[in-house]
Amino acid sequence: MAKTRDEIINAVKEQLYSKLSYTSQTYEEILLETVSLFKDDDKLATEWNNISEADIMFIFMSLLAAHKDILNYMLDYRVQEAFMSTAKERQSVIRVCNSFGYKPDSYKAARAEFTVTLSGSQTINPFDSFVDDDGISWVYIGEQRTFNDAETIELFQGLPISLKLVIGNFSNKVKSHEISAQPIAIGNNFNAEGCSRLSYGDVNIPTTLFDEVNNLYSYTGSNQDVYMLNVSPLGVTYIKLHKFIDIAQYADDAEFTFQYITTSGADVTSAATFTSTPFGAGSATLTPVVDSFIPGSNAPGIDELKENFKTYYASATSLVTLEDYENFVMSVQKTVPEITKCVVVDQQDNSRGEAGEAGMNQLDVAVYALKETVDNNGVVTYNDPLTTGVGSETEALAELLNAHNVTGITVYVNSTDGATANALANVGDMTVALTTSAILSDAEKSEIQTIIYDLIKSKDIGESITEADVNTALSNYGYNYFYNGIVLTNNTALYYQYVDITTIDNITFTLV
Repeated sequence: MAKTRDEIINAVKEQLYSKLSYTSQTYEEILLETVSLFKDDDKLATEWNNISEADIMFIFMSLLAAHKDILNYMLDYRVQEAFMSTAKERQSVIRVCNSFGYKPDSYKAARAEFTVTLSGSQTINPFDSFVDDDGISWVYIGEQRTFNDAETIELFQGLPISLKLVIGNFSNKVKSHEISAQPIAIGNNFNAEGCSRLSYGDVNIPTTLFDEVNNLYSYTGSNQDVYMLNVSPLGVTYIKLHKFIDIAQYADDAEFTFQYITTSGADVTSAATFTSTPFGAGSATLTPVVDSFIPGSNAPGIDELKENFKTYYASATSLVTLEDYENFVMSVQKTVPEITKCVVVDQQDNSRGEAGEAGMNQLDVAVYALKETVDNNGVVTYNDPLTTGVGSETEALAELLNAHNVTGITVYVNSTDGATANALANVGDMTVALTTSAILSDAEKSEIQTIIYDLIKSKDIGESITEADVNTALSNYGYNYFYNGIVLTNNTALYYQYVDITTIDNITFTLV
């Protein structure tokens, strides 16, 4: 049976591609190999020996070589652009940075302070601008304030822009909104604060004022009214809200005012000079404060981005922030299995975004972890303190953490040592006793145990269980007739949440 045209073509292609070396990547190499397949002893054709640019076979071979060269290039491009070390395009480098949670620097505004000279006083609103003698715009980004003579005002170089953002236009999944491809100032080189402002309500005295943070991916605060600015791989600056913010609390057509500045970055090399009246009325002038000028900067180039990423990635395997410690403890469960809760504290802060413990040494980090255990009778104990002593869980976890933290930092696990005195180490007892003349069945006893266990499990380290919490938990399961019989003997905060059922008949729960 004669072969069809497609079968013949596919057979030739199979023979052709199987004999071409994958290491021959250039057009010239591919063409020479293809010609040799038709000319040499192991040839694919019975008769052909005309190497001429006018020959139709040679033209086909040239097209084949060009096509394979293009395919090779596209394969190389796809592979190379996926890795930081070989990427050549800026958008590829930015994409890799973002995939690791690294937020590259962008344009930063120059900053300077000025002494105000005026008669009387002058009210300045957020993002009021002042043009210097060179025609360069400087912007006040603070809150509404009345300035008097001889006071100082902080200005940032840039052109102020105000946008109305409709909350319904934010992407509900990623909570982001594209702004512009202009050189928008994302922070400055003077402090960690931003140079933009997102508000809801009155633009000068808003109902809600959001805070710009440097990086939401490493943000550990409890305030959800925060946002960050970042630049997409295509060079468009976008605003991203906190992932847990409840957009549904606003109407779909609710308008937010977003104010930002487009800056000249590193092009401005000195503080402004004002010989005219910047406030627009009266005799007000601005005089630069000596040594207050901080230059701006431009977005880093590809080589600088790659170098900065190396530094970021090298530190990513180390425990730096308090949230790093907590995430590490909760994700690495080989040393101490079944850890259910963890909080990390230093002198200034803790990983829940609350105040730290001033009594600690400056370079100490205290980790408090609790686990879940099951005894021989199958009774589950939630939030059991780790074992202590030589060869214990606390010793093993401390050794693991100290192997990954930054040099000079000492980590303590579940320590009550006076050198690491912390509010979370103040273990207190709390007893909830259910006193009633009613006779409880075994099923009721078991259910109440489960209710109390679940209540404790739902609490974070440092939270309290109140009488109202217990009443609500029991009444939700129909135990309303115990409401008046609940006695809370000690309303101590629930630091170590270990449950010991001491008296089954009265269902007494003691937290130690």
